[in-house]
Amino acid sequence: MIFVTLGIWLLLILVAGLGLYRYWTRRLGGAVVDWLMLPATLVSETAYSAGRLMTGRPAFGGLISPQDVNTDACRFAISGKHGFFVSMLSSFLTLVLCGLALAATAKWIGRDMIQSLVLGGGLLEPAWLPKNPPLQWDAFWDVLAYQIRLLRGFLETLGRQNWLDWRVWLFVYLSAGLSVRLGPVRHDWRATLVVGAILVGLLAAAAAIFPAVRDFVDGTLWCVLTYVWALLLGLMAATLIVTGLAAVVYPFLPASMRAK
Repeated sequence: MIFVTLGIWLLLILVAGLGLYRYWTRRLGGAVVDWLMLPATLVSETAYSAGRLMTGRPAFGGLISPQDVNTDACRFAISGKHGFFVSMLSSFLTLVLCGLALAATAKWIGRDMIQSLVLGGGLLEPAWLPKNPPLQWDAFWDVLAYQIRLLRGFLETLGRQNWLDWRVWLFVYLSAGLSVRLGPVRHDWRATLVVGAILVGLLAAAAAIFPAVRDFVDGTLWCVLTYVWALLLGLMAATLIVTGLAAVVYPFLPASMRAK
């Protein structure tokens, strides 16, 4: 059942990243968001473009999207013969390379922060994501309630870090960008979800043959997954708060300061 749950959390992570990215680009513009997340942008868009070039297709747009997201060629539907399978290959490369970049970043400069969250995080118990799907109504509400406690643990973990250490803010910055852009957020989301399901299926098949794979999923991968989801929860909460405050303050601004 752990792989069913893994698929659910991966789906939620991909959808959350897609939603955050597209909301930010509508508010700030595509170029601004891409430049703010430049390292993650380079990894994600280079991987996606490589998948298209490998199949003889031209790469959509550039690495940095235009300021007006409505003119971004990457937003258009897949076209051409076998276009969906080309998009699946590109999505596969994006997921794998962004996932590897996130794992490497976590191993080199983020291990202490992730362990602090997972093993304590200010909670009364370890902050692991549930490993069993909520098959009953009460269990579903328990999982929802746990998200608040996980978010609190994540914020308390951030508060306990030594922010004078460059590795702390660098890890938070890089992991935030890679978590949001774990999937190819500028491209067709249907192919991304299909590829995500295939990757989970491959992991499940490998775990049935090699016990070490099951131990990896149950341990290291779940730690990183917990951190990524908690980070996205924090980004969603911050986005909602900033948007709400802006909506409250906007009517009180002088007319000359309001957007046309």
